[in-house]
Amino acid sequence: MRPIRTFIPLAFGFVFLALLGCSGDGKKATYTVRGQVFDAKKKPATGAMIVFHPVNPDPKDPAKPSATVDEQGNYTLTTYVTGDGAPAGDYTITIVWPPPRKTPFEPAAGDQLQGKLAQPENSPHKFTVETKPDQVVPAITLP
Repeated sequence: MRPIRTFIPLAFGFVFLALLGCSGDGKKATYTVRGQVFDAKKKPATGAMIVFHPVNPDPKDPAKPSATVDEQGNYTLTTYVTGDGAPAGDYTITIVWPPPRKTPFEPAAGDQLQGKLAQPENSPHKFTVETKPDQVVPAITLP
């Protein structure tokens, strides 16, 4: 009986240590990325939706960093949790800018840019996220 009493706590200990060593979440390291978006008159493109599309996507991690432009024209990318940034790599930036809603209950619809920057293959905006903190995308001025 003595060997079994010794074996059970040891077995639980090994299982616990194995679980600690395996996060299994598949999330890549992210780096803070922020930028600004303005309209042709240099006013903030409030509500514009930014998506960073990986040039070489990873089928195991389909997440695409994204953000919404605030009232000052600023955005900070989110991949897994709010404001965490983006994994290192080359990206094409797409932008969709819904018209302002008259009430909070009105559904968002349309694109003030008429889809000109909605697809990666049509967007001239590119950015490389490096393995360093606090990266700034050059300001984007919309057509």
